[in-house]
Parts: sequence; C-alpha cells; structure tokens
Amino acid sequence: MGKLTGKVAVVTGASKGIGAGIAKGMASEGASVVVNYSSSKEGADRVVQEITREGGKAIVVQGDMSKSADVKRLFTETKKAFGSVNILVNNAGVYQFDPLMKGLLFGVSANDPLTFSAITLLLLGVAWLACWLPAWRATKVDPLVALRQE
Repeated sequence: MGKLTGKVAVVTGASKGIGAGIAKGMASEGASVVVNYSSSKEGADRVVQEITREGGKAIVVQGDMSKSADVKRLFTETKKAFGSVNILVNNAGVYQFDPLMKGLLFGVSANDPLTFSAITLLLLGVAWLACWLPAWRATKVDPLVALRQE
C-alpha cells in the first residue's frame, strides 16, 4: 500500500511535463488521479494509459481552469468517478504575456528568458514576503533563525 491509497487527487495541467509527472507519482503511491488538460487530449490520454497500465486508477477531464464552468465540471466529474477530492495540485498555467507585458521593462521583450526569470523571481519574492511579514510581525521571531535552532 502506498502513502496515498484511498485518496483522490486532481492534477490540473497534467497532460505533459511537471503535471504529468505529479499525476503519475501520485498514482504510484495509490491515489486515484484526475488528469486535467486544456488542449492536449493526446497527452492526457497517454498519462492515464500509463497510470492504468501500472494498475492505478485515473480519468481524463478536459477543462480550461480560467473558466468557472470548466472548473465546476472538473469537480463534478471527479465526484462522479471517485467521490470527494483529497488533494488538489493546481499546475495549470498560461505562458502568453502580450499585450499585458509588452514593453513593461523599458522595451525589453517579456518573451526573453532572462526577463521572464527576473519577473518570476520578483513575483515569487513579493508573494513570499506577503506570507512571511505578517507572521513575523505577530511573533517578533525571525522564522529563519527559528528554523536553524530546531
């Protein structure tokens, strides 16, 4: 028995790449997996075939996670097939920056990998601070120091 036996996992963006790896990994640990895709049905079907070939349980559900009707359908189909959801991996992503990012950084192309990395790092840093600062203010303990002392 795996660590996730009896659990149901929904993995968005699971037709390829990291999402496919996560879906297969969860299935190998015993979870029933819902493989969501937006446009790559062939990839999603391949992931489900690999999971079921190894004795796992998996279904494919198409849906664009930016559309509320598709999100509702994803969970309706999951409930029909497996019951409730225990694990949600929100891996779906959109990689098109234009026209929002066009010229944002003094005319540097947002499609440039270095610019993309810098923007991603900046946004992750802001998100980390947004989570860390309130906790620090409440406790007056530096969480990094607290981690080193454990």
